[in-house]
Amino acid sequence: MEPQDLLVGSVAGLLGLVLIVASVRGWTWYRQMRLTRALESRVGVTWTGRLTGLLGLLLIVAGIVIARGFSLVGWLGGN
Repeated sequence: MEPQDLLVGSVAGLLGLVLIVASVRGWTWYRQMRLTRALESRVGVTWTGRLTGLLGLLLIVAGIVIARGFSLVGWLGGN
């Protein structure tokens, strides 16, 4: 594990957590973002919350995978 892996993984995990909490709590700054309003107009408030919660969960999983030292280059057979 490299220090930069831990840093990037931690940042991704924290951003995922903030995204989940913002979608569940309906924070004003989150609900007023342009892309969130556009998504709400297309799929509705309920599905917007579900999709952003799923995105937050994916960020947390990606953060854990990155922090553990996973490298896509190594996985694909590169250096």
